[in-house]
Amino acid sequence: MDSYRDRMFSQTCTDNNCTSVFLMHPSTFTRKDPRLHTDEVLIALSMCAVSDPKAKLALEQLPKLSGCQLHVSAILSSIDINTFKKLGIELTNEAVYEGAATTETE
Repeated sequence: MDSYRDRMFSQTCTDNNCTSVFLMHPSTFTRKDPRLHTDEVLIALSMCAVSDPKAKLALEQLPKLSGCQLHVSAILSSIDINTFKKLGIELTNEAVYEGAATTETE
């Protein structure tokens, strides 16, 4: 991680307000799609777990997701797909690319 991102996550979790990670994430201003990747959410969760018992409990439950199935109808990035694989989550999807959906004509 670059130092800006380290400072941003550290400051956010020090304030014990992890929700602001989503608002302060530097990629919000540079990415076409400003949503956080799954790995970034897990980084924020792990950093918040240091001072927030609920975040710590959530982090401790992650191994229980192994073997679970997840179906997604959105297009996932390779980062998100790899994160789910690392967690042992079985992923299926029916992604529809924007503009690719067709309507039936009678």
